[in-house]
Amino acid sequence: MSLPLEPLREILGPTPMVSLAECVAIYEAVLRLQARHVLEIGTGLGHSTCALACAVRETGGRLVSCDNLALLGGNAQARANVGKLGLESWVSFVELDSQTWVPTPNRLFGLAFLDSSHHYAQTKVEIAKVVGVLGPRGEVYLHDVIHEVGDPGDFCHPFLDINRAVLEYLRANQAWNYEVLNTTAGCLGLGRMYRHARGPDWSRP
Repeated sequence: MSLPLEPLREILGPTPMVSLAECVAIYEAVLRLQARHVLEIGTGLGHSTCALACAVRETGGRLVSCDNLALLGGNAQARANVGKLGLESWVSFVELDSQTWVPTPNRLFGLAFLDSSHHYAQTKVEIAKVVGVLGPRGEVYLHDVIHEVGDPGDFCHPFLDINRAVLEYLRANQAWNYEVLNTTAGCLGLGRMYRHARGPDWSRP
């Protein structure tokens, strides 16, 4: 099986929280890593959830999607979107924020996708938390790390806080590297954190 692009495009609609190109990127990342256990911080409307669930269906694993969705009235819309693709059996929804959620003991994730508040303090906590539950080949993907040129700024420039938190972590943890992936126009960008035995020197500002 593969990622059902047209049904997913319909779910995303004209103003997706995560673009189709970004859904394809995280789907392919799960397959590349052959990640059986995947963690999503920030369920939202379930757009990225659908892509990640499609991937773990292929790897024979399961997705844990964690979010405090009180402002959205719960995760009913995310569950509905997952249901449209018949992916309910591959997703466990957790209605807690990332700082309250406690990982299951002895479970390591092959990939973590962060797309929650984007605030510096919370992103910093989330990075440290998910890195602690990653397997040896595990990677972290972060959403909203760039802005289009000419963006009016009404999104409060989350990329500043996200990248600040990432770079601070890299300076303190030299085994990790970071790249911003080349996605299509109209996207807010994906960042990828991955272990690199001899990465660049992030100790300098």
